[in-house]
Amino acid sequence: MNRVLRLTSDTQKADYSLKNQQELLALLTQYFPAKYQYLFAHGEQQPDGAIIWSTSVSGHPVSLSSLDKIEFSNNHRLLCERLNDIQTRANKLLEEKLITQEQHLLLKKASAFPDTESVYIINNQPVITWWPRMSPLAVPIPAPASIQPAALIAAAAAPDRNRWLASFGFLILLLLFALLFSWLRGCFDPKTLPAVAENTHVEPAPKPIPESVLVPVNPLTPMEKCLQAEIQKHGRTDARGNSVCNVKLNPPVRKVCPVNRKPQDAPQVLIIFDASYSMNMSMNLTKQQIDYIEESGKLFAGWDVEPRRINVAKKALGEIVKNIPNDTNIITIVAADCEKIQSTGNITPNNRSSLLSFIKRIEPDGGTPLADSITQANRSIKDNNRDTIIILISDGVESCEKDPCAAARALKRAHPKAVINVIDIMGSGAGNCVAQATGGKVFTATNAKDVAMMMEKAFNDYIPEGCN
Repeated sequence: MNRVLRLTSDTQKADYSLKNQQELLALLTQYFPAKYQYLFAHGEQQPDGAIIWSTSVSGHPVSLSSLDKIEFSNNHRLLCERLNDIQTRANKLLEEKLITQEQHLLLKKASAFPDTESVYIINNQPVITWWPRMSPLAVPIPAPASIQPAALIAAAAAPDRNRWLASFGFLILLLLFALLFSWLRGCFDPKTLPAVAENTHVEPAPKPIPESVLVPVNPLTPMEKCLQAEIQKHGRTDARGNSVCNVKLNPPVRKVCPVNRKPQDAPQVLIIFDASYSMNMSMNLTKQQIDYIEESGKLFAGWDVEPRRINVAKKALGEIVKNIPNDTNIITIVAADCEKIQSTGNITPNNRSSLLSFIKRIEPDGGTPLADSITQANRSIKDNNRDTIIILISDGVESCEKDPCAAARALKRAHPKAVINVIDIMGSGAGNCVAQATGGKVFTATNAKDVAMMMEKAFNDYIPEGCN
């Protein structure tokens, strides 16, 4: 889980959300898509009284209140839309009698806009810690009452005029009425009255029917699109889908194409190649034949026919080297015999052809010095800030009286970001503790096809896709 916030003061404002978060999650899980479940972080009271909120959404949490104006507006709008969706859906669920009044009240409180300080943004996703809102929303300031024109006229009116001006105006008005009366007498026949207009009733115009407005559906975020695809295509759970999508949308630097990462971010690659005498054996030997050779120490005709282990391993390794990113250096360590460890040093991408020639020339020699070869790799790692992958290719157990497991633990202590993946040819199990001590994996191969496939899997996490 990704930690969002540790609240140490005013913890009482989280009492309601802590008490009701499980019931809220159950309602959101039952009636809402996944994106609404991720909207609320999970709070947990600590022994010291503090409250820690965590979420399954990966990424660095940033407080909503700390964003600039544009980012704040965009994320504020997205949060409002999500909360409004919950309110709308809750009302419908209540109408359909799918939830109780108490559950409806819980959803209503959860969908009220929370305190801004309780909201964090992680990978463009709003995440709420405590809820409901404790501080009241700002009350809008009412607009000032409009001043009527009559009032303005009255306010601007002059004082009463003198009496003689009023009298003079009255006389002028009488004169105008007299002139109008005389004119009307000349216009109408006294015997003929003007027709009285019929009092026709005019039907009021019908009110226009308001056009239906289509509410646009908010586009899915990249995380939501990925989650939807993972759940539909692979049937993943929300938690598993979230983990997969986080890797896809925020790949580790070792999975980023060279053109998109700095040279100093490229991983370090080391290859430990077991060139002990047993690598001469044919891949086609049965278990009974192998046991006979190991127990009796005797060889028989056909024990070293092709495909030999050494040639199968060299061919598979050569193909992998060609696909390692062109910003990555490679160190190859050959474990030929006890006290006989050979290293190529740091081979740059420009010298890959010389490395391939070196690999082709490797031939089996004597014992199996696994511990010494791991110690040599330990000394060869120079940068602890980079991801480091070590591939150990071997077909047998340590034969030089040293402890490869202890050597692997020492390497991990010195270089925490180093991982050893083991290609176990014929499944001896000798490298299991080496992989376990460093957080690596064991890839077992019992035939030529397996060796190539397991070699590819061992390197897979360090070879980005789609970079051509």
